[in-house]
Amino acid sequence: MQRRVGLVTLTATTAANHGAYRIPDIGLAQGLAFADAAVPGLLGQFLESDEDDELT
Repeated sequence: MQRRVGLVTLTATTAANHGAYRIPDIGLAQGLAFADAAVPGLLGQFLESDEDDELT
C-alpha cells in the first residue's frame, strides 16, 4: 500500500549498533533528497531534477 500513496521505507546502513536504521513511510522525493544529502554524489548520477528542483 505504501507505493500507492507514494511512500517508501528508507534504510540507512551503519557500522554501529544494529547495522541499519529504517525510516518508514517517507515520501519518495523526500527520501531521495535525504539519501542524496546523506551521501553526496552517490545517487546524483541516477536522479533527475524537475522544474521545482525536486529530486525524482
